Amino acid sequence: MYQHKITSAILACILFLVFALNIYKTVDMGVNQIVGNTKEATYADNIAYSIEKYEQKNKLSVTSIGIAYDKHGDIDSEALYVDYAIEPLLQMHIGKDIKYVEVTDSVIKTYFAEKDWTSYDAEEQIVFDKNIAYICVY
Repeated sequence: MYQHKITSAILACILFLVFALNIYKTVDMGVNQIVGNTKEATYADNIAYSIEKYEQKNKLSVTSIGIAYDKHGDIDSEALYVDYAIEPLLQMHIGKDIKYVEVTDSVIKTYFAEKDWTSYDAEEQIVFDKNIAYICVY
């Protein structure tokens, strides 16, 4: 009888720990999702701001965007590394329809080759060519 109570208490503690760990991991995943989404939205807003500033300064309208990637990439910018996600993300934050073009080898070699950024740097990561913005995502 006493052995049965001890076994039941141990099983109850184990079950409680499993549930507590499950709840903790679920909350942790939710927080990480919110942090990631906020980081990507901020990154996209910064890109949109740089484009808007260029348009106002040069009296041009950026109509096309080309996306390149730096040497190693950053898994924290997940949506910016997925082909089906980057276009709507940038369009939503830029606020207009944008045509996506391929980044030429000459642009990559001239501005982005062997670069490995750890943070956003608009001066180096966005190159404008008339109405095209070439963006190198870190």
